Amino acid sequence: MNRGAIVQTRMTLTKLPGKVLMDLEGTPMLVQQMWRLKRSASLDEIVGPTTTNHTDEPVVAVIKSEDVGWFLGGEDNVLWRYVGAARETDSIVVVRNTLDCPRIDPRSVDEPVKHDGKCDYGANGLQRSYPRGLDAKAFFIDVLARMNRFGRSAAACEHMTHFLFDERRDLFVVRLVKDTEDNWDLRRTIDTADDFTMVCRFNADLRLGDHVGRTATSSRMPRSRA
Repeated sequence: MNRGAIVQTRMTLTKLPGKVLMDLEGTPMLVQQMWRLKRSASLDEIVGPTTTNHTDEPVVAVIKSEDVGWFLGGEDNVLWRYVGAARETDSIVVVRNTLDCPRIDPRSVDEPVKHDGKCDYGANGLQRSYPRGLDAKAFFIDVLARMNRFGRSAAACEHMTHFLFDERRDLFVVRLVKDTEDNWDLRRTIDTADDFTMVCRFNADLRLGDHVGRTATSSRMPRSRA
């Protein structure tokens, strides 16, 4: 069964505009994320949907340079961009990953995918468990088609899972994946400028730790203040 990851991205984000191409350890954030997803044991391909805006032309160039699929769609209809990206793949199962998660652990992607055939939609970031920034959601491509066919409200178009969770939850079987321990207060997401600074500082600390002979596992991401 073919499984493809969709990484939604665009330059015109509200909280941290342009973060998709911000330099993280000498490489754009988007590339860092794709490298990590390529190490997932459960994925067969990756597609990066973005918008038709001219501001996203550099994003398309980066996606192409990584030899992954791409799709262009209107800025206001995120759901349709997912549908279009999914159609560019041969996937039966789609894994959703957002650009907030450039430090994602490939193993956290594998866990929701293990629920193939047991539910319509499996997610690991909807309960206190995994650190924020390791989010992955897996669902069958026909679930995406149903959301697109019936989700006609502005909110359903703008927020990819609004129809599933907020309008017709009764139509879908959802399974929430939890880790063996609660690390919800650890923050690996990059949503704001402060997040970006924190991750850069953490990476620098790891390099310093390696230099003086400490193991990388001795450093941990700061706890969230939220």
